[in-house]
Amino acid sequence: MTKAPTVAARRRAKALFRVTPQPTAPSRPRARTAEATCTPTPERQAKGHYTVSTKGRVYRDDDATPLRRALRRGVLALREVEAGEHVEELWHALHGSSGRSCLDIGVRGSGETDPERTARLGRVLDRYRAAAGGAWGAVLDVVVMHGALGKVRYARFKRVKAGLSKIAEVREGVST
Repeated sequence: MTKAPTVAARRRAKALFRVTPQPTAPSRPRARTAEATCTPTPERQAKGHYTVSTKGRVYRDDDATPLRRALRRGVLALREVEAGEHVEELWHALHGSSGRSCLDIGVRGSGETDPERTARLGRVLDRYRAAAGGAWGAVLDVVVMHGALGKVRYARFKRVKAGLSKIAEVREGVST
């Protein structure tokens, strides 16, 4: 004597023989207009603070990094943010990462070889490290790794602000 199939067993048996239609490719690709590529999605627009250009089509994300968010809130000064962005550019250039590809730190046609450039960038970064002192680790975490700026403790924020301020002073006094 055999048992009658349960409801679950009948569903499994049906699922074995069910054919699911394969998704078809769209008949024509979506148009990639300048407006479509520059407009953020509604989710990203709700999260960030965007600025629209005068033509109303180009958006710029003012909250792309923790430093820019702090600048918009008025917590950091512009010179501190620029010093932090300069440290980020140097870090990426020195460690072989393309980083921000639109910026070129070296002068074109300067005749500087790769080892000379690496040594020069290393010296500049060492000056900044010495200026920041004990705050260097926190500065790197915020600037390069885009870590939270004082979300855990206010003491960390004060260290990062002091380090960026000292780096800005060194940067204003030294040409790179």
